[in-house]
Amino acid sequence: MMRCGKRRCRCKDELPQLHGPYIQWARTVEGKTVTKLLTADQLARYQPWLDNARRLRNLATELDTLTIQAVDQTEGWAS
Repeated sequence: MMRCGKRRCRCKDELPQLHGPYIQWARTVEGKTVTKLLTADQLARYQPWLDNARRLRNLATELDTLTIQAVDQTEGWAS
């Protein structure tokens, strides 16, 4: 559910009636957020890839955290 860019739209009211629901795929490209709207068919086709990408990001974050902890313990650094 989201708001649009129109100033006088119902989605801007005090009790907003948002547009949607929409399926969005957001990611960062060269430091900027890029969002694409997907159809239900596209989501079904790409869901395994999107799940794998999320899992990879989570594993990379976990590895980064473990690396920092290991270096901090080994070198006695406080991060």
